[in-house]
Amino acid sequence: MMFEPGGALPWHLDLLTNLRRADQGRMGHALLLVAPPGHGIERLVAVWVSRMLCQMPAEEACGQCKSCRLLMAGTHSDVMELYPEEGSRQIRVEQIRALVDFASKTPQFGGKRIAVIQPAEAMNIHAANALLKTLEEPGENTLLLLLSQRPADLLPTLRSRCQLWALPPADPIKTLAWLTPWAPNEQVARQALGMARHAPLIARMLLDEGKVRQREVLWSGLRELIAGQSDAVAMTKSCKDLWNSEWLPDMLAQWVEDWVHVKAGCHANLHHPDLLSDYQHILNQGLTGSALVDLWQQLIHVREELSGNVQPALMFETIFLNFSRLTSRGVLS
Repeated sequence: MMFEPGGALPWHLDLLTNLRRADQGRMGHALLLVAPPGHGIERLVAVWVSRMLCQMPAEEACGQCKSCRLLMAGTHSDVMELYPEEGSRQIRVEQIRALVDFASKTPQFGGKRIAVIQPAEAMNIHAANALLKTLEEPGENTLLLLLSQRPADLLPTLRSRCQLWALPPADPIKTLAWLTPWAPNEQVARQALGMARHAPLIARMLLDEGKVRQREVLWSGLRELIAGQSDAVAMTKSCKDLWNSEWLPDMLAQWVEDWVHVKAGCHANLHHPDLLSDYQHILNQGLTGSALVDLWQQLIHVREELSGNVQPALMFETIFLNFSRLTSRGVLS
């Protein structure tokens, strides 16, 4: 987590205000902070914790006092961060034992000792069980912050010992206003948000990586494939640079999701509303709802399998073959 000077993002402000108010009253010693992916819960926590520990706080942390300097250097004695170690996807019991020792000590700066666990769902069963006693009886002036995108994956006994604070999905108007300066124009910013499933920080990353332009190229190729002007082998080769990226199956799945919604007569909340006329033209060629659902399930499976020992060329060739058959037969192989 980067503890650097700077304000919260626009969609953080309401929750940040409520957290600061609670900190002046009866805030619990263990908080479960939940947010959708790509909404920057880490930045919100960094802003809040920085101001909480600042020795000369104003509206934000000063960034100049000893506490702020130590925090930005990652050497503040009253802050501990736990996350999966390099090469691992889990937070292990040894890390939690170190946290328990940390939480039992007195704050050296006279304020709070703060431990941040991110993502909380990365704790294995032994680590989660080791944390339970500390959640019940933490050291004095200790604050435990558990950050999660998937709170349902946590032990029920762990969730029940925390105060739940949820960051709602970002307001579309606020996110569009925030994102537009990084895009060539507002329309491109809207496209990026749709591609990112309305997660603003993911949309910003897609803009930086040129994925909006790649979307146009991929969509053009897919239209030719469905129209019979190309074939699955050529389409697969054209996407070779994207074979090992989750972005490719995710983008294809978004289009299929949009087709399902449009076929059902629901035009609201499409990922790519600018493609609506193209969608309608394709759907008018006799696509069945069951075929679209089958294709969507295949794409989700591909995304899950990419991290394993698979042959992406063969997987995507099969997927594109099924795209090419949608309008000719209305069924999938």
